[in-house]
Amino acid sequence: MKAYIVHIEFDDLQPTVWRQVVLPYGATFRRLHETIQLVNNFDSVFGQDKHLYAFELPDEKLLVTNDSADDDALLPAGQAWTVRNPSRIKIDAFLEKYRQLKYTYDFGDDWKLSVRLERIVDDYHFGYPTLLAGAGEAPPEDVGGPDGFRTFLMRYLDDLSIGHRKAVEFAERMNFWLYDPVRINDILKSVKWQKTQWDKIDHVNFEILRDPYRGPGRSG
Repeated sequence: MKAYIVHIEFDDLQPTVWRQVVLPYGATFRRLHETIQLVNNFDSVFGQDKHLYAFELPDEKLLVTNDSADDDALLPAGQAWTVRNPSRIKIDAFLEKYRQLKYTYDFGDDWKLSVRLERIVDDYHFGYPTLLAGAGEAPPEDVGGPDGFRTFLMRYLDDLSIGHRKAVEFAERMNFWLYDPVRINDILKSVKWQKTQWDKIDHVNFEILRDPYRGPGRSG
């Protein structure tokens, strides 16, 4: 089936934090939001938005709000927003036309990410996204933006630092994980919007023998 290979990257983190993901066609902006959350360390998925998020295109902004969003998640001032429902708008035409989307999550921490179309393929047969590659540790919820994340990560990784214990406790509360592609792909299988085409996949009892996207020895 048709699919999009996209590069998702944080704009304001160094070293660079990025993920390469293949998305089946027909995804809504809501599904893309969920995928971005799951390949990183954010926790706003499956209808439980913790913060506001927006997709920005060259000629319009898409914005979704949720009554459960935190009070500190405020709209940027001085900008005109077109409020539309991302659950009803598919990404295909926008991604193919513009080839890059800007995604903002949590207007308090103000995370900005770029979603760039790398190529379109027609031999992806799974009904859910797959992480293909990536690098860097992604921030947890409510860590305080790029500066707060740098401080947190330094303390979390240094078990001799003064703030290490508090950083570990915060990580547990926020469900923070170091980058783990296997774990991410196991989770991504829950984000389904197409039927997996098992008749086109080389497998035995759903154990994948050979596939350019999922790799050998993997279950679907």
